[in-house]
Amino acid sequence: VTRSGKALEATVLVDEPGTTTLTGKDGQRTYRGEATTTDQLQPIALDGPWTVRLEREGESEQTRPLGSWTTIDPRFSGSATYRTSVDVTAADLAGRRMLLDLGEVRDIAQVTINGVLLPRALWRPYVIDATEALRAGANTIEVRVTNTLLNQRGKANQVPPTSGLLGPVSLRPQAVVVAELTPSR
Repeated sequence: VTRSGKALEATVLVDEPGTTTLTGKDGQRTYRGEATTTDQLQPIALDGPWTVRLEREGESEQTRPLGSWTTIDPRFSGSATYRTSVDVTAADLAGRRMLLDLGEVRDIAQVTINGVLLPRALWRPYVIDATEALRAGANTIEVRVTNTLLNQRGKANQVPPTSGLLGPVSLRPQAVVVAELTPSR
């Protein structure tokens, strides 16, 4: 938020089309305005194909739908890397922030896009700002998921917990809108 004469200028992120009412305060004075976008902000589904590789000696990459790696090895505790690619256009990126929504993850995730390491996603919602890592054209997305030791150390008769990237995964755009807020009377 910056002052512009007697008004305030606010840069806001909007995640759906339409008009959002804004209210702000500067000292005792209240300011009001609206942020409007006609951008449809359609999510980009990352339906795959996805590959997954358990991080242990002798494992190879497997092409498969998103889901628990317990279907590969129910007793595996550690990390696995899921990989896919997505093409985005310059228009998809222009004037927007792009959030990578991982959907459901068991248990923590570390994302790399085009070789750029992004912050860890430790809990719900598993959503990461991917704007600076994405580029127009082909983008490689890698999600390294780590579970707990419960799968490996659980009792023999105990069903191991779900582990991995369950999804659904999508890129969710947000419009960057500059709105003027004027003093209210």
